[in-house]
Amino acid sequence: MSQPVAEWTEAENGQLSLSETAFSRIKRAIIHCDLAPGEQVSEAQLSKRFDVGRSAVRAALNRLIQERLVEAFPYRGYVIAPITLKSVHDLSEVRATLEEKAARLAAGRLSPEQQERLGRLSEVTYAVDDPVSIDTIIRANRDLHVLIAESSGNVRLTELITSLLDEQERVMYLVHSMSDKNEVSLKEHRELAQAIIAGEADHAAEVINRDILRTRQSLIDALMASRDMQAMNLAGIRTSS
Repeated sequence: MSQPVAEWTEAENGQLSLSETAFSRIKRAIIHCDLAPGEQVSEAQLSKRFDVGRSAVRAALNRLIQERLVEAFPYRGYVIAPITLKSVHDLSEVRATLEEKAARLAAGRLSPEQQERLGRLSEVTYAVDDPVSIDTIIRANRDLHVLIAESSGNVRLTELITSLLDEQERVMYLVHSMSDKNEVSLKEHRELAQAIIAGEADHAAEVINRDILRTRQSLIDALMASRDMQAMNLAGIRTSS
């Protein structure tokens, strides 16, 4: 199952404003690590590279700062946010806490249409050597977790979980581009979808916690295995799930 990643294809289709186009192109480059963690960039450099005006780049950078993908430094310009083992660990801990609660609240509350969509999202797979399919699985995974959060009925909880998923997107691309996680991901997502639909709150919370901890270890393994990431002198801690 493969669906276009709308946020990243709009530039080619010419459907969004210049600032949206700049945001889409720069974010995609960050997610794919074409703009490397820790790399210093400027508005002029990005304007030339992505063929958009500096005002559009400035607006895009402000949004990316809010998403914690870019950091701004007075008199130095901008730096692509580094990836550290500690940040991966901390983010996963917060995700587990919030998403266990969301899963409990969502269990048994999905409409027939939401149940059907959850089932479809749980079946998405990818190919390690296909960047488009990796984009698709990352988006499907995000949409699956956001759908569960939305079904909890708690708007603030949904906003927090969505923000954390967006922040984790870059390292997820690294994980999927390095190894095939289809088998274990399909198993857990199917089990999670079944528990949510059946109203099994405790089971759903247990599965989503297991999924997040497994993902955390995959993220850490990918960072440690990546020569590019090691060259950036990653700081932080080792953890085990």
